[in-house]
Amino acid sequence: MPNLEANQWVALNNLIYHIYAEEDPLRMRERFLQDLRLLIEYDSADFFLSGRLKKQVEEIRRGVSAGEGAGSAPTSSRQKAAAAGQMGATAGAASPSDVTVPWQKAAAAGQMGATAGADSLSDVTVPWQKAVAAGQMGATADEGAGAGHDPDFLTDPVYYNCEKNLSAEYDKMDYSRSLVYSGKAMVYRDTDVMPDEDRVKTEYFRRIYKANSWHYSLQLVLAYGGTCLGAATFYRREGEKNFSFDDVFLLDSLKEHLSLRLQRDYEREKEEAAREAERKPSVAEAASRFGLTERETTVLGLLMDGQSHPEICAGLSIANNTLKKHIQSIYRKVGVSGRLALFRTLSAR
Repeated sequence: MPNLEANQWVALNNLIYHIYAEEDPLRMRERFLQDLRLLIEYDSADFFLSGRLKKQVEEIRRGVSAGEGAGSAPTSSRQKAAAAGQMGATAGAASPSDVTVPWQKAAAAGQMGATAGADSLSDVTVPWQKAVAAGQMGATADEGAGAGHDPDFLTDPVYYNCEKNLSAEYDKMDYSRSLVYSGKAMVYRDTDVMPDEDRVKTEYFRRIYKANSWHYSLQLVLAYGGTCLGAATFYRREGEKNFSFDDVFLLDSLKEHLSLRLQRDYEREKEEAAREAERKPSVAEAASRFGLTERETTVLGLLMDGQSHPEICAGLSIANNTLKKHIQSIYRKVGVSGRLALFRTLSAR
């Protein structure tokens, strides 16, 4: 374990405290990226959430079945293997600690960094590195999602000292994305997945790292119950040293706290979305009750989802005047003169 100074212990305790105490989920992530620099040096960072889970929440809010969520029974071969304890998971474990990777166990046993000159993870070859190199952990986001699930993706980023949303490029080219979407909470450096002399030749390195004058990165993958919750990446600029084993160990000590916080946020958002969906009137019920046409029913559904007029026009490929005619027809049939009165009338049922 890293030898922390007294002020670093204080910073670590404050960091953990604010992971749980900060009520605003967005502000919690922003603060985490800022405060972690008191313990680990980095130049830039980003922090994404699972897009699949955010989509599930929106489907619940619209009254659409969202399928299985975080903490549900595993359905893919990878998730079943993890649940059965075949990927380093402890039988019966019910927290992110069930995804401890082999090098963590070695570190706990004092077997890492003990050899002369071994001061980083690259000095120890761990099983999942070999698996990645051999293409045996090549689960795509689709596979990691499991049968019947939408493929996963990254969304809702917050940044420290970088502004461009790189999620699309990351999902398209990242050679370690099988780890990100594996449903296992973990911390690793890019150089632990691919030797530095090889990774600098990849298109991903050229388009993401080189373009931003970055060289090394430290990856934090957050998961709970076999489901990816999000991921954060910490970058160091060209000319700086790689992240150390102490950096990895310290960040690893925080992954369970962050995973639990994101899981709680997800569960709370699902509950709020379900309550909101219960308050919403059924569009099909309203269409039948007031004799709406098929197009009017579609427009009503989009209005109930909170879409603006430009969004509805773009989605339906209709002119604004055409949309206004549909809306006025809906108002006339329901017997109201505006959107607020429409919602009140339909909610009253």
